Amino acid sequence: MTSSELYGGIRIVYKLYENRRAEELKMLAKYIASNDKCIAILGNKRGETGDLVVSRSCDVDIVVNGFFKEVLRVFDGKGGGNAYICQGGGSSDRLELAMTRR
Repeated sequence: MTSSELYGGIRIVYKLYENRRAEELKMLAKYIASNDKCIAILGNKRGETGDLVVSRSCDVDIVVNGFFKEVLRVFDGKGGGNAYICQGGGSSDRLELAMTRR
């Protein structure tokens, strides 16, 4: 799954990977979010485990950890972060649903 959409002037990039390292996913999310008005939502499936990283650019006025805890509940995940980037892990079978939850 790879997609990108424009929502309220903000580019939202979704990408689902398989068998990537968590640090690599975090680095990719930061790179994508280094663009203006951008949010990166990256997932990774590793067997039964799913990883999720959400990052935003500095010019996007959204507090990422404000909604990330709700997203974690969707795929039975645990994690955290700050206003700019969050990461967590949970069940891979519900990861795509968590990535596209609005």
